[in-house]
Amino acid sequence: MSIALGNSGDLQVELIQQHDDQPSAWRDRLLSGQEGLQHVSSWLTRAEYDATLSRLRSTGVAVAQEGVVPGSEVRFAYFGVSDDANSLMFEIADVMEPMIHSRMKLIAEASRDWCCLSH
Repeated sequence: MSIALGNSGDLQVELIQQHDDQPSAWRDRLLSGQEGLQHVSSWLTRAEYDATLSRLRSTGVAVAQEGVVPGSEVRFAYFGVSDDANSLMFEIADVMEPMIHSRMKLIAEASRDWCCLSH
């Protein structure tokens, strides 16, 4: 898969392209005929991520997909907000660790001037 990150102010936009046929929340959405916004995310520390994932699972919330981003070791989990396969998903990710979050800040800072570059 390929991921591109950029910001519009404080809002980070993530573009994801899957390059294989392995089952995933991204592939399932495209196969259902849907495109566009697939998920919103909440950034957590590792401890918050563990506690939130445990709490959600204990209440019966099903994890649609979870994994680890190679290289950064960011963990993520997607949850459906309804039984409709076409609905928006909610993600938790343990991005608020200092080393990881500092990279996200660099992306945001780099994006600030993109709209205003003169030719």
